[in-house]
Amino acid sequence: MKVSFVLVDKRFAVSRLVAAAIACTLLLPASMASAALFISNAGSPGFVLPHSASIVTNLVGWQIMVGPSPLEITALGTWDFNGDGLESPKIIGVWETSSQTLLGSVVVAAGASEGTLIDQFRFTDLSVPITLSPNTSYTFGERLVGPGSETQLRTAAGVQFDSTAATFIFAGMNNGGAGQPFDADFATQMPFQNLGDTVPIMGPNFQFSVVPEPTSAFLTVFGSMILGFVSRRCLNSKESAKIARL
Repeated sequence: MKVSFVLVDKRFAVSRLVAAAIACTLLLPASMASAALFISNAGSPGFVLPHSASIVTNLVGWQIMVGPSPLEITALGTWDFNGDGLESPKIIGVWETSSQTLLGSVVVAAGASEGTLIDQFRFTDLSVPITLSPNTSYTFGERLVGPGSETQLRTAAGVQFDSTAATFIFAGMNNGGAGQPFDADFATQMPFQNLGDTVPIMGPNFQFSVVPEPTSAFLTVFGSMILGFVSRRCLNSKESAKIARL
């Protein structure tokens, strides 16, 4: 009878571990990896494009195809000439390409103290993270918030994208909202004109984490809990042995 009680106790302990692992997995944040940048290096400058008008004349952006894993976007950003802050505020957005639905946007304010500067890009956090679905196309675009000026970079070589997370589809897109007043609905201004250019216009960028598959997340949590359980059992066994010798 003693052995059967031990077996039942062990089975109950394992079942509790599984249940706890499942609960912890459900409570995990969508992203377990540290945030990365889709564009990690703007490359060698080809030339800069002055950006100044009383109406939208230079809405720039690009399109990607997400890879096999979902991506969680936590911040959107823009290239910051000299890294000393924007001359004028910019609005940056992300659209689901096929439906042309604006999923979210941020405004990066002017000034060196605004946003967070990382690798030549200045970022502002999204109020709510955006999850990009696997094998789906998305478009990123930016423009000035109102009349003003801002230098934009058109890079000639060396630009580095995170190709494991998503594929860069169009190397140059702009003018989706050209000719519209600044107070026009930004949601309708998704960049769509493919310039047929292999030299990217470096404007928008985003911070992201790869969303782990539920199975991977469960195995990670369950494995950690098993190691803790075994370590605790070993420690308890050693303590019991010491007491028995006393």
